[in-house]
Amino acid sequence: MKDYDSIFFDLEGTLWTDDRFSTDDIAATVKAVSKHYPLSIISNCSLPYLEHFLDVSQLRPYFKDYECIGRTNQPKSQNIKNVMQRSQFKKPLYVGDTSADQRACLDAGVDFLYVEWGHGVVCLNCDSIKKPKELLSYLEL
Repeated sequence: MKDYDSIFFDLEGTLWTDDRFSTDDIAATVKAVSKHYPLSIISNCSLPYLEHFLDVSQLRPYFKDYECIGRTNQPKSQNIKNVMQRSQFKKPLYVGDTSADQRACLDAGVDFLYVEWGHGVVCLNCDSIKKPKELLSYLEL
């Protein structure tokens, strides 16, 4: 198991996809990872949208915390720091799909894992996964 103390997820394009993967694949991965790490969502969406996802996906019980620009009006990098401070995380891994996610991670000082099924392209070299279940092997679970 890798030495992260938590896993942070982006929402749009990472957890909530446009049908490139079944929600069952993503839900099974979230459930499996949650047995080993506390999970959080940090997104640039509105609060009602994030809470709608948690309700519709039935994944709310698997996430310890969440934050979004719609609630704080702060950039993603600051919201990452806020969740780290609030939940006392020191070394999270952020799983996201855009160069903006990667920049936010660089600014917040956290590791970034790029998901290739998402909406964006990452500009800098980074680790990546092609399918949701590959997160399990990446984390050595």
